[in-house]
Amino acid sequence: MAKKGKKAKDPTAGMTEEEKIAYLQHKALEEEQERQAAAAIAMQFLKDKLLKEEQAVKLNETKLITKWRSILRQNKSEELRTEIQILAQTFERIVDRKSNVIEVLVHDLDQAESQHRLAARSHDKNLEDVISMHGKRIKHLQKLYDDDIKILKTQFGHEKSKIEANHKQEIEELQSILFAMEQTFQERADLAKQEYHSMQDEIKNRENEDKTALRIHLEQCMDSIYKQFETALKRYQDDTQERRQDFEMLKEKDDTSSKVIDTQMKKIQRIQQSISDLKDKMQNNAKDADFQNKTLKQEYEMMQTQYRLIKKSMNNQRERWRDRLTQVTLLSNGAIKKLTSVKEKAERIMRNAEMCRILMTEEEKVLPFYSTSLSNEELGEAQVDSMEEKSKLVSVAVDYEPMENFWKRYNKVLLDKLALKKEQATLESENAHLRAILKQYLDGISVNEETLAQRNPLFVVNEKTNVNLSNNNSKNACKTVVEAAHIVKNIL
Repeated sequence: MAKKGKKAKDPTAGMTEEEKIAYLQHKALEEEQERQAAAAIAMQFLKDKLLKEEQAVKLNETKLITKWRSILRQNKSEELRTEIQILAQTFERIVDRKSNVIEVLVHDLDQAESQHRLAARSHDKNLEDVISMHGKRIKHLQKLYDDDIKILKTQFGHEKSKIEANHKQEIEELQSILFAMEQTFQERADLAKQEYHSMQDEIKNRENEDKTALRIHLEQCMDSIYKQFETALKRYQDDTQERRQDFEMLKEKDDTSSKVIDTQMKKIQRIQQSISDLKDKMQNNAKDADFQNKTLKQEYEMMQTQYRLIKKSMNNQRERWRDRLTQVTLLSNGAIKKLTSVKEKAERIMRNAEMCRILMTEEEKVLPFYSTSLSNEELGEAQVDSMEEKSKLVSVAVDYEPMENFWKRYNKVLLDKLALKKEQATLESENAHLRAILKQYLDGISVNEETLAQRNPLFVVNEKTNVNLSNNNSKNACKTVVEAAHIVKNIL
């Protein structure tokens, strides 16, 4: 601006209209060139400044990222070390517990095996005793049986010798009787023959005369008849000779065999009687032996069934203990998994709590739980309503009363979250407003048809600008303040 009291010299004085127009056009062209040069210089300056700002931002971001990464690595390594130590301690504790359980189970198994061996040995000993007793009894019975057989053999030998002696004596008697009878029969036959011969001589003498008388008459007939008789007699004798001999022989044999049969039948009866007696004795002995064998077999079967029952009970007991052991292992594995999940969840909660504690203010660290957000009147009204209604929701709230501090903390965090979202919205609107102002500024320093058609924001008249600085959101904006010492201590 020119000073007051001095007038600027008009360069168009003394020029014609055409010269004035040319001069003004040249002047306007120079001003336009100067303006464009100034705008280019300002644009280049802003670009350089923006480039430097971007480089500084990138450098600071890389520094912050590297610093934050090293801090996170240290924290993560410390957390992992602590977790590894905890896991190693828990693993050692679990291994010790499992080894103790295994030792107890091995001890129980050894005791069970020793008891089983003791029972088996006692059972084997009992079986050996029973077998030895049974063998002794069988030997005793065999000895009795052999003695009885010897006695029977001696008795049978004596009876046999007696029978044979009697048989020889009877045969001798029969032979003497036969000899006597033969002599008597021979004597009788001789007497009969003598009588026959004498009678024959008498008849011959008496009949000689008749014969002589009749011989002549009957010679021819007699000769023929005699021949026929002789032929018939010869034929008959020839036919019956063998039969007669056979008959005589068979008759003698019949007599002898009948006698022998009678004697043998008597012997057979005696032998059958002795055999029946022996059979009765043997049946009695067999019954006694069968009864004893049955009793021994029943005792053996009872002992075997008892042994099987004991073995089955031991196997069932072992199976039950094995099932219990498997159930215990499964439950322990499930409990371990559940505890590990709970532990992981608790560690995650603790890590989140530590990260949240880093971002807590000093007031929140000192007083983490506020008392209540209700006034005394509101508390009294709430208590009256709860006493009047007694609804399910009130009873559930009463049940969850120990979680009140948690819900206070949760509500406070939720309110902070909502406040941060609102703050983010206000900052986004403010950022948009600042971007609009920057755009207006850039449009003001640049020359184009759009900026010339609009109002110039850099044009200041009476200390007033055309820049739209109105921001309705910034009036009621709530500033969230974080202490610099807290940021430097916990983040940088």
